Amino acid sequence: MLPLIVFGIGLVLLLPLAGVLWAVHNLNANRPPKLSITAASFKSSTGEDALHHRTASDVKCLLVDTFRLRVEDEMKFKGKLLGINNNRSQCLSDFKTLLNLAESRKGLLPKWWNSSIRRDCEQFAVQEMQGQYKYNGHPEGNIYSSTTEGRIQEHYADKNMAVKLRILGQRIYGTSVV
Repeated sequence: MLPLIVFGIGLVLLLPLAGVLWAVHNLNANRPPKLSITAASFKSSTGEDALHHRTASDVKCLLVDTFRLRVEDEMKFKGKLLGINNNRSQCLSDFKTLLNLAESRKGLLPKWWNSSIRRDCEQFAVQEMQGQYKYNGHPEGNIYSSTTEGRIQEHYADKNMAVKLRILGQRIYGTSVV
């Protein structure tokens, strides 16, 4: 029988401590790890520092998500078909355009960015995976999958992350969609 404690008029049911601890542990054990991207890591409103002081894995993920959100925004706000909304076979070419533009923007990419890391980024962007996306618990993630503002916010646990990625995209493409 579970112990009961009376507070004024109401009753509070206390669960056994072991059961509570197990439930909390179980919830946390099943959650995918979040990226090391925080609000503080997007210091300037221009997006110039958004990719600096990050791991290669985080930069690749941010570039892929910037592309995926841009693809959705282009269709939603301009009616322009890009990436997966245009043609699956065109996705990699469109993503390479993003990388070319990012490389042409002075100071946008980290100093350690090079052709080898770019190739890794391209391969990462097109990886097909079964079930859960392998990279840092990302829920869907390659350039062949669509995304939404809500999914971005949920994944990064940041209600402003879509705005941050749009700022980064604006810095890369040189134009705003919204």
